[in-house]
Amino acid sequence: MAKIGLTKLTPIKSIENKIIDINGEKVSIVQYLPITDKAQMVSDVLGDTLDEHGMNSNIRENIYTGIRLIQYYTNINITDTMIANAGKTYDTLVMNGIIKKVKENIPQDELDYVIDAIHASIKIVSDYRTSVAGLFNDMQSGNQETTKAADELMDQLQEVSQNGLLKDILKKMG
Repeated sequence: MAKIGLTKLTPIKSIENKIIDINGEKVSIVQYLPITDKAQMVSDVLGDTLDEHGMNSNIRENIYTGIRLIQYYTNINITDTMIANAGKTYDTLVMNGIIKKVKENIPQDELDYVIDAIHASIKIVSDYRTSVAGLFNDMQSGNQETTKAADELMDQLQEVSQNGLLKDILKKMG
């Protein structure tokens, strides 16, 4: 069978943005965000959401997902200062119905894809960073807090292993 050129199968080169009115301003909403931009958005939300121990908060996830959706999918200017003051920025966006209006105007498949990618990525990274493997990785990279916590855990395990009662129980259990 003869090969077909991809250009013959792909007549659509881009999808036009949707223009909506928000409080008298014309807001352009991206209908399809290129995959490299999606990957950067997910990376930004991960960096914003996970704390130094790799723990996630659903509130932080919602805040930063909302702000980054506005930043990546619209022509609304989101500054570094606004991201640094995420709580205030998020509250302003929610009180004015901006996040809701933008979400309503992104195609559902597109919105679901990016939200699922963010949530899944956060879960994977959080699960890893809070696992024993993640703990050992942090220790190898010289993370002082993790090394101290691991040393304390090892000391506690050492104390427990020296406990005669525990040894007796373990012997009886086989």
